[in-house]
Amino acid sequence: MCPGGHVYNIEVEGNHNYFANGILVHNCHHASAPGWRAQIETCQGARWGFTATPDSEDPERNQALVELFGLDRHVIGRESVARRLAHARVVMLDATDPDLKQPIDAKIAKDMIWRRRFWRGDEGQLWGQVAWQACIELGIVANRARNDAAVAAALAHRGEAVLMLVNQIEHGAALCERIPGARLCHSKMGAKARREAMEAFRAGNLWCIIGTSLLDEGTDLPRANVLVLVSGGRSSARTEQRTGRVLRAFAGKSEGIIYDFTDTQHPLMAKHSRRRVDVYRGLDYEVVDTQPQLGQR
Repeated sequence: MCPGGHVYNIEVEGNHNYFANGILVHNCHHASAPGWRAQIETCQGARWGFTATPDSEDPERNQALVELFGLDRHVIGRESVARRLAHARVVMLDATDPDLKQPIDAKIAKDMIWRRRFWRGDEGQLWGQVAWQACIELGIVANRARNDAAVAAALAHRGEAVLMLVNQIEHGAALCERIPGARLCHSKMGAKARREAMEAFRAGNLWCIIGTSLLDEGTDLPRANVLVLVSGGRSSARTEQRTGRVLRAFAGKSEGIIYDFTDTQHPLMAKHSRRRVDVYRGLDYEVVDTQPQLGQR
């Protein structure tokens, strides 16, 4: 078993010196990891890879999938999947702190001076990395108004099944302290503790689970019906995948509610926010442009 995936060998001979004649890889977007790639390459026969995210912004990962599974692909269209998904309602929260723009720009300028000394690539690419990190640290993690809104969104649905996604473990821990009964789930807590947290959530014994990118992919939590997207970002594939966590079929679920942020405290964050809204509209989600009173449906 790999993080978020499985490998199944087909028609393997009893002698361990024989190679598999066929192999099925579930969540094969993880297959570029060295250990998994080595295991998959032992198969001298047919290889089938299954994934909900065939392409990403990482060209090396995309190339690895082509090398391991070939160019041929069968795509199950979203129209086929959508019939099995709950209705999606997106609530865009405005937690803007205009005083954050100046310190974010100052941090970008300062960090660019230091990073240029070691950078040999494109200047624009470097700026993008530095600017986004500054936005995370000051525009998201240290943004009191945004954090208050995220906590309020979760508490408005206490007793339901709330998933909150963050960028940093420390940020998740700080939010967790403010949400009674919530539990933080991350890669550094140990496999057993992670498994127990997710099983408690699946069973309905845990109402709010807060996670980092560990919960982005390959985690099946169909009971979740509310997502508080604290992490931000602009990736279309990741936005669709994250929001899909609360749209999967589950007994009694008719709607998945997604809380996101307009993030106008900095132009880069506002641009990312608009891109996410474009993704939501492209997926035919219902987008609420104005913030309703939290807790009201």
